[in-house]
Amino acid sequence: MKMRYEKCMASRAFKEPLQRINEQYIQVDMYVKSLQNSIINKYKDKKNEMITLVSKLDSLSPLKTLTRGYCIARNEWEKYKICRASYKR
Repeated sequence: MKMRYEKCMASRAFKEPLQRINEQYIQVDMYVKSLQNSIINKYKDKKNEMITLVSKLDSLSPLKTLTRGYCIARNEWEKYKICRASYKR
């Protein structure tokens, strides 16, 4: 019985009880940093994707078409037609 007690008391859990807790704190900190980096990277990717989509949508805007020197015209029998402002028929 005494031998078992001495073996138990010699274990790391009884010699340094806070050691395991501190190791777990360090591991949690590493997980938090990893999660923060993942969130930041995901945010940057989505922001770049949104900028690309907004620029594509902006290029299709009728007002942008007009500022580039094009006109949007329509006849009764035709669909909308985009042509240069200097276009002559």
